[in-house]
Amino acid sequence: MDITLTSAEWLTRMSRRTLDRLNGEEGNMVAIDKIRHLLLIEDEGGAEATDNLLQQADSGDLIAQTHVGALLLQNKSPAIAVYWLRKAAKRDYPEAMHLLAGCYLRGEGVPLDTDAGLMWLHAAAGAGHAIAKEQTASLRMRFSSPSSPSGPSSGS
Repeated sequence: MDITLTSAEWLTRMSRRTLDRLNGEEGNMVAIDKIRHLLLIEDEGGAEATDNLLQQADSGDLIAQTHVGALLLQNKSPAIAVYWLRKAAKRDYPEAMHLLAGCYLRGEGVPLDTDAGLMWLHAAAGAGHAIAKEQTASLRMRFSSPSSPSGPSSGS
C-alpha cells in the first residue's frame, strides 16, 4: 500500500529526499511498509489496519483523517495531529472541528489561540457536534450578563 509523499512527510517528519532514499525511488508515492518503522502512529488493529487507515486518510476520507489526528494526539504528536485534523475540519467534519478547537484552546500542536479555538468550537456546534453544542451553550450562559430588572441607576 502506498501513500503520498506529502502524507509520508507529515507522518514521519522526514524530508522528501530521505523518504525517496528509503523508498528506493523518486516519486510522489511512498510504500507504507518501507516507512513503517518511522511512523508515529499505529491503529489498535495492527499494521494492516494502520495501513488501511493511512491510505484512507491520504485519499481524503474525513473520518480516517480525524481518526489519524486523534491517534496522533494520543501518541503525543500534536503538531502532526493538527495537520490531519485541519484537513478534515476545513471540509466541515464536526468531530475534526471539535478536536481542532481543543488543540487551539490548549495550545497543543499550535500556538494557544482562544479566538481560533472558539471559532472551531462554534463551527463544530453549528455542524451538529453534540458536545460542542453543550460547550458553546455553557459558555453563553456563563458569559451572558443578567439583565437588571430596575435598569440603570438614576443617580440623584
